[in-house]
Amino acid sequence: MKFTAKNFREEFPKLQNTDAELQKRFELAVKSRPEDYDNSDIVKRMIDLFVMQLNQRYGDKIPAELSQKKSPKSKPKKEKQPKEKKEKPTYTGDYVERIQPSVAFIKRYTNLHGKTVSEAKDSAIRLLSSLQKAIIEKVIRKTDTYADEVMKMQDNLIKLSEMRKSNNVIDITDIEHLREIAKSEKVSDDVKVIKQFLAIQGKEGVKEKAQALLQKVMIIPKQSSLIVTMKMSLMSYLDGKTPTIEINSQELKGLYGLAGVEFEVPKSGTSIQSTHLLGIKFDTIDFTGKWANFIGNPNRNFKIMIYGKAGGGKSTFAIKFAHYLANNIGLRVLYVAGEEKIGETIRKRIERLNVAHPNLYINSELEKDLSKYDVVFFDSVNTLNLEPSDLERLPNNKAYAYIFQCTKDGKYRGSQEFEHNVDTVIEVTDMTAKMGKNRFGGKEKEFKI
Repeated sequence: MKFTAKNFREEFPKLQNTDAELQKRFELAVKSRPEDYDNSDIVKRMIDLFVMQLNQRYGDKIPAELSQKKSPKSKPKKEKQPKEKKEKPTYTGDYVERIQPSVAFIKRYTNLHGKTVSEAKDSAIRLLSSLQKAIIEKVIRKTDTYADEVMKMQDNLIKLSEMRKSNNVIDITDIEHLREIAKSEKVSDDVKVIKQFLAIQGKEGVKEKAQALLQKVMIIPKQSSLIVTMKMSLMSYLDGKTPTIEINSQELKGLYGLAGVEFEVPKSGTSIQSTHLLGIKFDTIDFTGKWANFIGNPNRNFKIMIYGKAGGGKSTFAIKFAHYLANNIGLRVLYVAGEEKIGETIRKRIERLNVAHPNLYINSELEKDLSKYDVVFFDSVNTLNLEPSDLERLPNNKAYAYIFQCTKDGKYRGSQEFEHNVDTVIEVTDMTAKMGKNRFGGKEKEFKI
């Protein structure tokens, strides 16, 4: 049978021996009200994804309870002919202009094989987030050639993301089959030429390599503006006009993009060539709308300070921000309500602001184990009696928002060290958030709460 957003509540419980992960997702989905499906984008996306997974896994099965019921008036049903399975093509590395998304995701997934859970968990969470976004936005569809592999990969990533970090080694089932898919598509020979150019760009004493590369570039049939720029840089270097192969930063970044080259973020204390920075894709959160205009695109381990006088709106701004992260970005957020505690006051605030969400957790104290959260809010640092040294000891792979009380003259309470250790400082007065220090590129200086 076909599961839908309307019938899954009644039909899913009739299935027998269901997958444990789908059972968890069902329990989460039924916490929402039926009317929330039409009123909340996040609920709609969550239920649509769950229903799609149901149809992938159980869509051709009739619940056991229904199969035992017989109606005397019903006509005997014709036996369904088994569907012919589409044969998946065997690739030997076809050259393509762009690798299809499912193949690209499978390639990233295979890179987790053989690593420990501690090494790969953060990468698995990022991959899962990107994959689910691609499924929701229909970049990857259930008609995709590798839809079965993608759905199985998603389930395994969910399990991996919920594991505690350990030295257990990740062993991906059917790894050879997945590696064959990952290698099934290759970009064109032009990319190889670009990669060779990037390897010698900015270096001295590489004239022989530059001469050999120029010969390859000259025979490329259709040359983009970037390829032409690359050719001119090689010619200038070989003619002695420049000491090295030179190219401006924007064009260099474009070549990194064409080649699909990405450098890893260096470990703390390790130097890196400035040109390589253009080829690093840093792990940022893509904010949208007014939040992007105000804050920009922060790192995943951002640290934000929020302060203001009592009644000015700092807690309202903070809880709305926490809801945005939980609802729109899909992060797990812990809001430590040290001032209000868990009681009627914060219940009314959450109800009035309409910010209740399954990904938003409330506690009156800081939990010892923060592994299941992506972001932690402290409301307030002063009430919780935290010092800069306390905040520095927190796990550095999380994001934090620190809320501070204010003095009579409008300054936040506490050491100046707090401000030095954060990326962004926001003052809230009269229900308006005003941006001070900010490292993430927001354009707007004020945010109406």
